[in-house]
Amino acid sequence: MALTSAYRDEDVTSGPAALVAAVIQLAVWDAKQGKPEQQVEAWRYFTGGAYREHLSWLGAERFRLPQELLRWN
Repeated sequence: MALTSAYRDEDVTSGPAALVAAVIQLAVWDAKQGKPEQQVEAWRYFTGGAYREHLSWLGAERFRLPQELLRWN
């Protein structure tokens, strides 16, 4: 996820949005490159309520996975 939010046209390098963006970026990394237990926890994050809530904090109007995960095989 770029640090200019794909969900809201604003800078997410400072303030509360920066923390949310960092959590999402860490979960993407864990899902793609983490140890098996980290991958499981990352996917639980993306499929559970926390990720949906974080998207709403960033102003997303609908659920979607980060582009990095959609392109990942």
